Amino acid sequence: MFIPLENVLNVCHELIGAVVDASRLKYIINLGLLPVHRFEEQNMILKNDFASLIDSLSVPEGKDANRPRYERLFEQDSIKINPYTIIDLVHEESARVPTFFSALRNLISSHKLLANKASKAEFNMTYFNDSRLTTLSDKVAEFAKVQLAREKEVDISAISQIARSAHYMGSKRSLCGFLVEAISSVLPESGVVVDLMCGSGVASGAFSKIWKTYSSDAQQFCRTLAVVHGGGFNRTAAQDLLSRVLPIAKQHFNSLKKHMNDALEIEDNLFCRDTDESLLDEYRNFLRSFPTLPNETSTNLWDPQTE
Repeated sequence: MFIPLENVLNVCHELIGAVVDASRLKYIINLGLLPVHRFEEQNMILKNDFASLIDSLSVPEGKDANRPRYERLFEQDSIKINPYTIIDLVHEESARVPTFFSALRNLISSHKLLANKASKAEFNMTYFNDSRLTTLSDKVAEFAKVQLAREKEVDISAISQIARSAHYMGSKRSLCGFLVEAISSVLPESGVVVDLMCGSGVASGAFSKIWKTYSSDAQQFCRTLAVVHGGGFNRTAAQDLLSRVLPIAKQHFNSLKKHMNDALEIEDNLFCRDTDESLLDEYRNFLRSFPTLPNETSTNLWDPQTE
């Protein structure tokens, strides 16, 4: 069921008797935490999306400035998840960081499924993107710890350089945390992920840290990269692949060197000189005269048009 955006405040009051702060509603929408859908020239909000954010949007009955941190009113640098949980942002833009956004949305959506009774202890921890989570709910604290552990598990910063080389295929490296966190809201750890167009294999590698993952692609090179990222590539297999690839790669290198040796020497000499205006002029001329398809030039040793 969809609710027209301009009717949200009235509908909320009629259905549950809660008073929604209009400034908070605007803030949550600007952050992207509450999706707005355009339909027949009207802005609409999904009722279920809105319901999951009621605690963040409702105005408390009392206004006591001396309340503990987790009970203070909504602030522009904070997001109140429920009466016992609040997240302090470093700045507003931090909520738009992909992984943080996905994790925050999951926490907001899941807190009603958790036991929200206040415990005697206060939990204060670093959350995503240097934000701080303060809560009196041990269930919320445990949920957040699982999220942080999952992010650490899929951290692929240590992936080898050879796997980074396929960035031209559309690497989702910066989105891996976002994708894993989003999928985790609907798929248990016993689930299976099928990536039919794995490309550089980065996303498949992240999925494989949590779930059993099947990857495929029209290009065999992509399928090999997915195996590398996914941990299904051991030292023996790597040595076997290198023994087959390196001899051919060296042949291509030596072949190119025969055609390009003079140009490589000129470029090397330019790079070894002190930088001045004359060097810049010479390098510009070198680039203009270098045999490439756009330049439509050639030398006695190499004509790109005939390749």
